[in-house]
Amino acid sequence: MEIRWFKGADCICVYQNGQMREGKDYEGRVSLFTHELKEGNLSLMLRNVQELDNGEYKCKVTHGKDKNGQLREGEGYEGRVSLFTHELEEGNVSLMLRSIQESDDGEYKCEVIHGKDKVENDKNWLSVSGFKLVSSSSGYSHYFNGNDATFPCHLSPKKSAVAMEIRWFKGADCICVYQNGQVREGIDYEGRVSLFTHELKEGNLSLMLRNVQESDNGEYKCEITHGKDKVESDQISLCVRALLKGLPVRQSLSVRQSLPSRIYSPSEESIYNESTWNESRTRSLSDPCDLQPRKPERRRSHPIVYPIM
Repeated sequence: MEIRWFKGADCICVYQNGQMREGKDYEGRVSLFTHELKEGNLSLMLRNVQELDNGEYKCKVTHGKDKNGQLREGEGYEGRVSLFTHELEEGNVSLMLRSIQESDDGEYKCEVIHGKDKVENDKNWLSVSGFKLVSSSSGYSHYFNGNDATFPCHLSPKKSAVAMEIRWFKGADCICVYQNGQVREGIDYEGRVSLFTHELKEGNLSLMLRNVQESDNGEYKCEITHGKDKVESDQISLCVRALLKGLPVRQSLSVRQSLPSRIYSPSEESIYNESTWNESRTRSLSDPCDLQPRKPERRRSHPIVYPIM
């Protein structure tokens, strides 16, 4: 009879041909009550338990013909896994997994046992569905000093990001990290950056930057790591302007105009119209703070009437 104990998908103890083998990280900690096997006692003893041992355990028993030349499928994989049995004599132990699902994401490995020898291959990572990051379509955002800026970013197709590693960068500097359910803030960004963690299940990776200052000007991007996959978003440029008098403190919008620095007379206005408007049409947009001026409107003059009494 062959007895195997598992923690999750990991085999931690094997009894075969009167010999017992312990799984990796369980050496000296697991054992069976071998003197009671004749009575059908297959209980497992796990010594010196630790928090890392939290999880689900199960026992599998193989007896007689069930272990010779027969293929058994694991729970949840019934009808979906198979070996190339006709090529086993040539040493082909490849696995076929059919009808793959998102839940199949993870690491896979093969273990071969022959007598007292055991060999296993390197782990293979399976990524079921590809995904990409979608950031703000405009590519740049304008805010005033003291505003809270949001950099929109989400996964496409919609996918939970709870188990992923998320990093936000300003240039080459990492300003925010989400890993193992924890958020760490970069130097000089303590208390100012945060993620919408309650929306990670919906694939929302947006970053909130509070109380923006002119020193925050620059390019920002998001990077996620999931297994061996790493994906980056497009860059979003941030431009912070000093607050103009008369504008509300909480105003945060993409500015598309600039105000003239002086008032022009009617004769000068036509010159301003042509020179400023032509300049705005050819001005480079590579600098997010290079705002486009709006063509001024000509004001109509109205006659003044002095009533005669």
